[in-house]
Amino acid sequence: DALLLIRMGIWGAVIHVLKYVVPLPVLVRMVRLSPSLEHIGEGAVAGRDCEKIATFARWACRATQWSRRGRCLEQGLVSYRYLSRLNVDPYLVVGVRQEDGTRGARGHAWVEAGGRVMGEDGESVAPFTRILTFDPAGEVLRDGATLAR
Repeated sequence: DALLLIRMGIWGAVIHVLKYVVPLPVLVRMVRLSPSLEHIGEGAVAGRDCEKIATFARWACRATQWSRRGRCLEQGLVSYRYLSRLNVDPYLVVGVRQEDGTRGARGHAWVEAGGRVMGEDGESVAPFTRILTFDPAGEVLRDGATLAR
């Protein structure tokens, strides 16, 4: 577990830099891992592993937070990377919401797998309008359909 947490911390730091120079669709494909044969199937073990990965991603990205800006994109990409290895079909979602009393908006990124939000309460993402969703293969979806290339 310690080695996994260290690897996740390194990925969080790398993603923190890359997100400024690499387009998000390319970055998603870069971090994605192929599913491991040892993790085929679902069940209690996969569920525990998913929760562990979501928790470790939160810890790892908190350790690499160098500014007051959020770390949700790094956390989402790190979770997406390691959940894809578990063969649980993770989706990386990016959304926005209107800020109360201002003309600004706030963005947020999170990961869903098995129909539920990983690493945070599903209610916390409810106010966000989904603008991008990346499927388990790293492809962009919009309203459930693959975008034309």
